[in-house]
Amino acid sequence: MSGSIVKTAQADLNSFTDQWEVNVNFTPAGSAEFNRIAAQYYLCYEKDTSNPPYCSLQAIDLNGTVLTSPAIESPHFAGSAEISDATDEPFTKVKAMKIAAQVRAASKMAPISG
Repeated sequence: MSGSIVKTAQADLNSFTDQWEVNVNFTPAGSAEFNRIAAQYYLCYEKDTSNPPYCSLQAIDLNGTVLTSPAIESPHFAGSAEISDATDEPFTKVKAMKIAAQVRAASKMAPISG
């Protein structure tokens, strides 16, 4: 697959949780590809939704440093997804902005893989 898979990726403060997250909107081709991969990872996530197994995680890295590794919590996304850090250390604004920038940049360089 060539071309950008992400229309937008931006850091936002979730008004319900009061925590930072990254909202990603996919291109039509990106949405189809992400859903194909999400369906595979979700099968693993279903095994233990309270403590997602390693096989349900998708790493987001910057120059070899993992910024976050969220679990794929749904088999299908309607053109968008949210990346949040549900660990003991929620995203800071700076971290969410860095991840959003990395998602935008990476989507232009290479396709997502699963």
